[in-house]
Amino acid sequence: WKGDYGGKKQLWFPANYVEEISPTAVEPDRSALWAPTFTPVLSLLSTCAQQATENSPLGDLLRGSVDVSSCQI
Repeated sequence: WKGDYGGKKQLWFPANYVEEISPTAVEPDRSALWAPTFTPVLSLLSTCAQQATENSPLGDLLRGSVDVSSCQI
Protein backbone atom coordinates (compact mmCIF):
# COMPACT_ATOMS: atom_id res chain seq x y z
CA TRP A 1 0.00 0.00 0.00
CA LYS A 2 1.19 3.50 -0.80
CA GLY A 3 0.58 6.30 1.67
CA ASP A 4 1.81 8.86 4.17
CA TYR A 5 3.03 8.24 7.73
CA GLY A 6 4.62 10.82 10.00
CA GLY A 7 6.94 12.94 7.87
CA LYS A 8 7.12 10.32 5.12
CA LYS A 9 5.01 11.01 2.05
CA GLN A 10 3.86 8.57 -0.64
CA LEU A 11 5.96 5.59 0.52
CA TRP A 12 5.13 1.89 0.26
CA PHE A 13 4.05 0.02 3.41
CA PRO A 14 3.43 -3.73 3.95
CA ALA A 15 -0.24 -4.70 3.83
CA ASN A 16 -0.18 -6.16 7.35
CA TYR A 17 0.71 -2.70 8.75
CA VAL A 18 -2.00 -0.81 6.84
CA GLU A 19 -5.57 -0.08 7.82
CA GLU A 20 -7.95 1.33 5.23
CA ILE A 21 -9.91 4.36 6.42
CA SER A 22 -12.49 6.52 4.72
CA PRO A 23 -11.50 10.04 3.59
CA THR A 24 -14.13 11.56 5.90
CA ALA A 25 -12.44 9.97 8.94
CA VAL A 26 -9.21 11.81 8.04
CA GLU A 27 -10.90 15.23 7.86
CA PRO A 28 -10.23 17.13 11.12
CA ASP A 29 -12.94 18.76 13.18
CA ARG A 30 -12.89 22.40 12.05
CA SER A 31 -14.17 23.73 15.39
CA ALA A 32 -11.22 22.23 17.28
CA LEU A 33 -8.55 23.83 15.08
CA TRP A 34 -8.37 27.07 17.07
CA ALA A 35 -8.12 25.41 20.49
CA PRO A 36 -4.53 24.56 21.45
CA THR A 37 -3.92 21.11 22.87
CA PHE A 38 -0.90 20.11 24.89
CA THR A 39 0.35 16.56 25.31
CA PRO A 40 3.02 15.78 27.89
CA VAL A 41 6.23 14.64 26.18
CA LEU A 42 6.64 11.53 28.35
CA SER A 43 3.10 10.43 27.59
CA LEU A 44 3.70 10.95 23.87
CA LEU A 45 6.97 8.99 23.98
CA SER A 46 5.42 6.09 25.88
CA THR A 47 2.55 6.01 23.38
CA CYS A 48 5.02 5.86 20.46
CA ALA A 49 7.00 3.09 22.15
CA GLN A 50 3.81 1.14 22.85
CA GLN A 51 2.68 1.49 19.22
CA ALA A 52 6.08 0.33 17.98
CA THR A 53 5.83 -2.77 20.17
CA GLU A 54 2.25 -3.49 19.07
CA ASN A 55 3.08 -3.06 15.37
CA SER A 56 6.16 -5.27 15.52
CA PRO A 57 5.83 -8.90 14.47
CA LEU A 58 8.50 -9.68 17.11
CA GLY A 59 6.55 -8.02 19.94
CA ASP A 60 8.63 -7.65 23.12
CA LEU A 61 11.59 -9.42 21.50
CA LEU A 62 12.33 -6.31 19.44
CA ARG A 63 15.18 -4.43 21.14
CA GLY A 64 15.32 -1.44 18.79
CA SER A 65 14.87 -0.25 15.25
CA VAL A 66 16.65 1.89 12.69
CA ASP A 67 14.82 4.13 10.24
CA VAL A 68 16.69 3.15 7.07
CA SER A 69 14.61 5.41 4.83
CA SER A 70 16.41 8.44 6.29
CA CYS A 71 19.93 6.95 5.90
CA GLN A 72 22.26 8.34 3.25
CA ILE A 73 24.71 6.04 1.47
